[in-house]
Formats: sequence, structure tokens, C-alpha cells
Amino acid sequence: QECNTGACPMSYWVFGSWSQCGASCGGGKSTRTANCSNQAGDSVPEEQCLKEAATEKACNTAPCVSYTWSFSAWSDCSAKCNGGNTTRQVVCMSKSSNVSASVDINNCLTVSTEPASGAQCNAEACDFCAGETCSNHGTCSNRGCVCADEYTGLQCASPPSCNSMPVDLNTGACCPTALIDSSGSCCPADSHTRLDKDAQCCPLSTTGGVDVCGVCGGGAVVVDVQGECCSPITDENGVCCHSGMVDECGSCDGDGSSCASNVEVLVFASSELLNQTSAEYTAFESDFTTYYASMLGIPVSSVQLLLIKAPASGLVLRRSLLQGDSEMVVKFEVLPSEDQVVYSSKELETKLNSESDTEAPASFQVQKVNSVQKSGICGNSICEVGERCGSIANATECCVSDCPHLQSVCPIPEESVSGLPCGGNGKCLSSECDCYMGHTGSDCGACILNWAWDGTQCSPLDFNTTITKSRDLAIPIPPPEKSVDDVDESDKSSYRLPLIPIIGGAIGVVFVGVIVVVVVHYYQRQIEKLDVQKLDVETSDFEERPTEVHVFTADPSMSNAISDTHDPHQLMAFESFPDVNMNQP
Repeated sequence: QECNTGACPMSYWVFGSWSQCGASCGGGKSTRTANCSNQAGDSVPEEQCLKEAATEKACNTAPCVSYTWSFSAWSDCSAKCNGGNTTRQVVCMSKSSNVSASVDINNCLTVSTEPASGAQCNAEACDFCAGETCSNHGTCSNRGCVCADEYTGLQCASPPSCNSMPVDLNTGACCPTALIDSSGSCCPADSHTRLDKDAQCCPLSTTGGVDVCGVCGGGAVVVDVQGECCSPITDENGVCCHSGMVDECGSCDGDGSSCASNVEVLVFASSELLNQTSAEYTAFESDFTTYYASMLGIPVSSVQLLLIKAPASGLVLRRSLLQGDSEMVVKFEVLPSEDQVVYSSKELETKLNSESDTEAPASFQVQKVNSVQKSGICGNSICEVGERCGSIANATECCVSDCPHLQSVCPIPEESVSGLPCGGNGKCLSSECDCYMGHTGSDCGACILNWAWDGTQCSPLDFNTTITKSRDLAIPIPPPEKSVDDVDESDKSSYRLPLIPIIGGAIGVVFVGVIVVVVVHYYQRQIEKLDVQKLDVETSDFEERPTEVHVFTADPSMSNAISDTHDPHQLMAFESFPDVNMNQP
């Protein structure tokens, strides 16, 4: 079928090149000429051209001063278990050309929200199974519920009819998905597979789901150095470029004129060039830089010779042998200059190859251009490609004066399925995690009180519990920072021992403990019958500490009854701690 049947325009715009940007940062302007011409190439009145010509544009829009969050180390947790608190200092820092200073927090708040300065820690239960009923459909063992009667879930609350899905914590109804929001309600069936940063369900109708900043439908794909959530891309300095136009130099809305071009060419020349102190080298340097400066129409000072070496293969062409020359690799740099034509790397490579037949000086003959790529110029106050430091500044490999922001490297939890920084459950800010609701820890890999790990993130567990049950038998949450074995002897009296599985040696301890108790009671009866008046050990001490063996029960009030029955199935004997209070739950 026919298309575009209208008459072709008789006039069109002929544009000149964009001028260099009027500012290196903070937003400048670039201009170009526009001439309305007819098909014969003659200038005609502008009214004859259909659309208005764009002759001005914003450029180098990256801020001259950026603001980032800075953090102190987290303080020691206020509790060893059952949930404590930890704090850190959060300050706003300004950074410009390697100059950092603490500034008013409002500067940072203009681009991102304030990170948390406090968090919960060591949320694991001191006595994990204490008070845990497992919904009366299982038993608590090995720091988790072992479900029975085909019930499932962290607390065995999901009946077989729920098909292994959790139940609504408010209504008890089966959930259509594995997600429960911050209120304990089930997420609808038409929800994305992750909760947002506020632990709310994200509808499937929302494009993109939960973004990198935990916003449902936010569309952000990266967090910049200022903590801002970016949808398109960041510049070389790690700052959001909202237009998405980053030039080859790494500048947002740049025109590619600020950085240098590194060029590698293959030439035939004297092997004496490998000696930089030789007369041949000095002559070659002058001829070579003049040759390329003339070709590009730039000052000779804008062409800098970097390196001359033999080809990596070590091969030498027959022609070069006959002429007494060797095949050499020459690297040089083309620096920016005023009013020069700005070439992209591809355009420059094409131009150099197409004009390499131009008569060169007798000291060398150009064979081909191997590569052209952009490189930053350290010290020009513009963060350009290759200049940004990694997580540790190295003056020989980067340029801190131009790129003051180190690259953020946030921790990834060992149990993370996603493999994302902070496990995808927090925002990465200056190599520190700012955790979403329900999550805590330096890598957001632990759950706060009354929240539990569901395999990918933390969800509410039971609003009626007073201690956290942060666990999943397949993907466990990391244990508290200190276990019982890590606690000083002087602290053991105040530290509750978690129940451990009665296996292996524990069975032997139970057996020995029962035998000792029976023997002690036997001798007590014999002593009463014989009415012995003098004993080596006082009776009071003997009754309080018979043989340094303590019997622990789930209910302290049952200790006397158990002692009388000597039923081994009701006893759990542990290694003796003389300073443990027997009446302590």
C-alpha cells in the first residue's frame, strides 16, 4: 500500500556543530547555527522550513557540589538476645574536587530521605522454645517447630487445606501467596513476589514491581552516591543523570569534548625508537605529533606521544625487513582544544584510517589504526571515564581530585537468594545498608522482633509473641552475635541458656545424672535409719548442692515433683554451673 504520499518539503535546516559547553558542571549552554536551505542548497527564509530549529541545549548538568550520607560504625548491641538496640551517627557531607565537609542535613534531604540512625539487633530468642506451642500442631526442637498432622509454616499454623501457604495473622484464613504485609494480612493473588520497603503488597498491575529503592512501581534501577533513586543512569561520578544522556567522557549531558582520546596505531619505523634517549626517537616524536595535529587541525601541543613498543606477536613483515624498518605499535593521546571538531571514538577512528594515506614523514609509515577510546584527564575538575576510584582510593589508578566519591560496595547476606547488595532488602548508601521494614543487621540479613525469614525477606510472624522466632529450616537467619560459649563465666548467671537437642553426649549425661540422683537418695535414707550424727558434709550444703548436678525443666515449679519421681523421660540434665539459679525459668 502507498504511504507518505505528501510532497517532500522544499526546504530544510542545515545545522552547524554544537559549541563547547559554557560550564564544566552545574549546567551550561551549548549552541549551534541553523540555516534554512532549499534542495539546491541555497539559503531561504526560515519560514519555509517546517519545524523550529533547536539551536541551544543544556549541557554538563552534573552538580558542581554533591551531598552524600556518611555513617559512623554501629554501637554495641544493648542486649545479647531477645532484641536490643544499636545506633550510629548519620551526617551529611558535601564533596567537591576532593574537598569534603560536614554540612547541614537539609542539603542531603533535598535529594534523598534520611537513613536510619538506630536499629534492632540480636533479635534471636534467649530461650527459643520457651512458650512456643507450635500452634499445638508440632513440637519445638532444634530452634524451630517440627510440624505434625501435615501442618506447615514457621509455627505450624497452616493446615493441610492451605497447601503450605501461610495464614492471615488477623483472620486465620489461608493466604493465596506466601507474602504477608506489615499488618499481618495476606497479599492478594495478583501481587508481585516482593513486599515494598514499608512491607506493603505490590499489585501486579504496577509496572516493574518493586524497584531497587523498595518502591512499588518506582522504576529506579540504581541508587546514586547522594542516595537518590535513578531510573535512567548515573554519570562517571555516580550521580543521577536524569536525561539519560551520558557522553563518552562519562559526563551527564556532555558533548564529549572534555576528555582525551587514546589512539593506538601500527607503523613501520626504525627499531631505534625503542630507545627513548636516541636521536631517532626525538625526531620521530616531532614528526609524528606534527603529522597528526595537521590531519586533525589542532595545535601540535594537543598530540602527546605516550608509548612505542614492538607488537605483542613479535612478528615483523617481510617488507619491513627489506627496508630495514620494524613493525611498531605507537600509542598517543589527543587532548581537547578550543574550537576543535568533537569526534566520537568511532568517528575519530574512521577519520584517521581514511586519511592515513596522507603523505607521512620519511621517519615512519602508518599501516592502520588499531583502536581509539576516550580517557579522563586528571585535574580538570570533571569526573571522567576511568577516573573514579574503587572502594579504596588508589592515586595511581584513579583521580580522587576529579572523582571524590568512591564506588559503593554494600555487603550481600550469605543466605541471600537474589545476590543483590543488602539482599535486596535495603538501600545501599555509601557502602552501608539502610534496611527496609522488618529487616536489620549490617547486611539486612536478619529480622526484627516478631518477624521471620520466609526464604527471601522478613514477614510478620505473630503479633501475640514477645520474642522473635527468626528462622526458616531451609534458609536460617544468622544467629546472635554471641552464643553461650562466647559469654564470660561471670555473665553466665544472667544469661539464659537456650534449649539444645538432646543427642549424643546429652543422653549419656542424662543417664549418669539419674544414676547419681538415685544413689544420693539411697544414702540419705540409710543415714536417717542409722541416725548418724556426725557427717563430713553439712546436711544443708548436701541438700542444696548434692553432687553439683542440676535438673532443668520447662516449668520450674515441677522440679520437686520430678526429683521425687526420678522419671528419666521428664529430666533434661546439662553440664553443671554452680552459680546458676535453679529457680530461674
